[in-house]
Amino acid sequence: TNSAQNIKTTSKGGKKGLASVSNKEAYSPRFFGTEDSLLIKPTSKKLTTSNRDAVLRINKLNKGYNRVGFAIVDDGSIKKLTGQDAKAIEHKGVIYIEHGADVESSQKVLATHELNHTLEGTKQKAKFDEFVIKSLLENETLAKRFGDYNSKFMETFNRYRQVFTEKYGDVSKASSEDIAMMMQETDNEVISQYVSETMFTDEATIERLASTDESIFKKVYNWIKSKVERFKIKSAEDRQVYDFLHKAESLYKKALENSVGGTNSVRYSIDKKEEKSYSKSTRKVVK
Repeated sequence: TNSAQNIKTTSKGGKKGLASVSNKEAYSPRFFGTEDSLLIKPTSKKLTTSNRDAVLRINKLNKGYNRVGFAIVDDGSIKKLTGQDAKAIEHKGVIYIEHGADVESSQKVLATHELNHTLEGTKQKAKFDEFVIKSLLENETLAKRFGDYNSKFMETFNRYRQVFTEKYGDVSKASSEDIAMMMQETDNEVISQYVSETMFTDEATIERLASTDESIFKKVYNWIKSKVERFKIKSAEDRQVYDFLHKAESLYKKALENSVGGTNSVRYSIDKKEEKSYSKSTRKVVK
């Protein structure tokens, strides 16, 4: 049905309520009754065909993996909170999609979430994050496209502090664990935006990864291949998701052939004396 099923929510535990009126179709059933736990309140508008298609693709792409939630939110709400010119973001296992977003935006964000989930706990995760940070700091083209990394980090972190203040009171009372968590969430958000916009569709970024670190490249490539191999097409929506994954697989296959099997062979060993290191642990944020 296209009719909006509206509910009212109240603030709990001293927190300011995120939603006053929401459409139950606009977010995962697991959040019914706990809407205040969402980072951004769901929209009260009726869902569009694109919204419904996005939800179907999320469920399909995420099948068999760690389940994620979703929330369709008002246009402009993501940028207002994070400063990002993004139409979809992932935060703590929830995909937030703006009401007017195209379907591909949510698809790329979910793929990024699953990729991050795959890398968590591996040696490649820290190296992958460092690759992203170095790319943003050293590549002028990327810096112009995504903005200065350090500025974006502080801008995003300050918004997290603002959210903390609105929910829990004076941010000066935040514990060191709270600050560390906000820093990690900030890094995840900034890095994920870059990954979702480039790591599945941008040929130059994929080739740069192939020429920088073989182990990370193969980890990502193998993950994409496994998704394609397991995918079953049963509907038009399935075909669209498959095409997205298959195109990404083709780009990685081409980059691999160019880097290790073609005339443009590259060295994977990097001179550690000349390599710059960008450790996230060196940053200090004052409350």
